[in-house]
Amino acid sequence: IVDALGGGPVHYCGESLGGILGMMFAAERPELFRSLTIVSSPMHLHGKDEKASAYGHASRAEALRKMGARGWAEASNSGRRFRPDADPGMMKWFVDEMGKADVEVLIATYAFASTVNTLPHLPRIKAPMLGIFPTAGPIAGDDQIALLKANVPHAQVIRLPTSYHAINTSDPARSEEHTSELQSHSFISYAVFCLKKK
Repeated sequence: IVDALGGGPVHYCGESLGGILGMMFAAERPELFRSLTIVSSPMHLHGKDEKASAYGHASRAEALRKMGARGWAEASNSGRRFRPDADPGMMKWFVDEMGKADVEVLIATYAFASTVNTLPHLPRIKAPMLGIFPTAGPIAGDDQIALLKANVPHAQVIRLPTSYHAINTSDPARSEEHTSELQSHSFISYAVFCLKKK
């Protein structure tokens, strides 16, 4: 897409799997990145995530097939994605949209995501980088953040006080509050709020 639009560098922001892909992209095509922001993105998925998203079934794939895309999305919303006091309209919208997805496509996407490991790529990330994570995230926890800091020493990390995954939609005001503390670092404000060519 970047090449088709005339090339970079661009400000890239990716949430969860979008951040995983962004880290690999930034390592492989550094000339296209002005900045990289990841939100609730692990360095790799792990067995804990698979088990947590099975909701009593033998596997996530079985849960998706038996619960359907909509039922699985509802369970994810109430269990680990959004805070209990999140906007009901937003949660309904999320379930409505995810409920339209083909279950086998979701299963294939999660199967692909489970094989991706950013660790060999992280040391090659040169762009200014910001990671925004929950303090007790169900997918991107302390162990994942430690891997990021060890392999991308220049990455800045902000922790938002929540145990839910979807901080980009459930905590946008807190995200802005925390990033405003770093306004002197212009690359961070651009990375969070400006996702276009500059």
